Amino acid sequence: MSFRRPTSAIGATVLTLAASSIAVAGAASPAHADQVTKDLTYDCNFDVLGVGDAGNSTVKVSVTADIPSTPLQVGTAAPRVPVQAVVTIPDDRRVALYDLLAVRSVDAPDAETATAAVDLNKDGIVTSADVLVGDTTVKAPLTAPVTLVPASGDFDVTASGSTESFTPTTEGELAIEVGDFTGFIRGFSSADGTNYKTNIKLRCTNTSADASIGAFTVEAAPVDEPAPAPEPAPEPGDEPAPEPTDEPAAAPTDQPTETPQDGGAEAAPPTPSVVNTGSGADGDGYLVLGGFAAAGSLVAGGLLGAASRRRKDAAH
Repeated sequence: MSFRRPTSAIGATVLTLAASSIAVAGAASPAHADQVTKDLTYDCNFDVLGVGDAGNSTVKVSVTADIPSTPLQVGTAAPRVPVQAVVTIPDDRRVALYDLLAVRSVDAPDAETATAAVDLNKDGIVTSADVLVGDTTVKAPLTAPVTLVPASGDFDVTASGSTESFTPTTEGELAIEVGDFTGFIRGFSSADGTNYKTNIKLRCTNTSADASIGAFTVEAAPVDEPAPAPEPAPEPGDEPAPEPTDEPAAAPTDQPTETPQDGGAEAAPPTPSVVNTGSGADGDGYLVLGGFAAAGSLVAGGLLGAASRRRKDAAH
């Protein structure tokens, strides 16, 4: 991670803290994380408004960061990580702020505020740190609240912020390092942060033998199974034929049917028969017999018997 630091003694402290915060921020903070604290050393140049280059000083910074223990995924943005940095401003820089510049408090505003007054910040310096994640540089803006400058001794300034989000592009272990930072520190003549008096621009280089504060584990993105293709819509005219219905067969009726006799056609109506009785004027008598074939010989025999008796009576 790269830090650059602004301001005079106090400013330097604030910026350094900010830088530390940024460095930690660069680590990314997930729901599950391992907290890491690292002591770092910076060589900071102080550029004071109205004075110019005020020389360099060694500044100690203690950075605390939450390194995610949950793996990141390729192609998925990593979360922003909040950080906290405690910067120790050495007494020689405190003397310059307090005695020479009559500064009683300092702060480190956000980037928008720092660049608003162009006449006071022609270089456009803001409080920001570079965090190195693998081969990617991630910016981490910081701010520091109004901090009192004491009348004697070293003093600590605490800065905080978070890294900007980044998206890992490769899987594996990505080392996280704190780099250089820059800072824009405002100095006030009042202890409550009013009566703006000066500003200090810091440019700080990390001179630590080991600037690593941890590593990210990045895994390949999961592969989603393709959804099944929808069934094609039927073409016009390709409607399926209706399914046959299983209607029950008609129940047979109980109506009797006439069966022709003798296995042939229907029986013809009976034909009347004519019988000669011998009792007419010519000696012949005819008897019309109405009968059916089914009447049988009994009917015919009875009629013939009657005719025979009449002939006998006539002979007598």
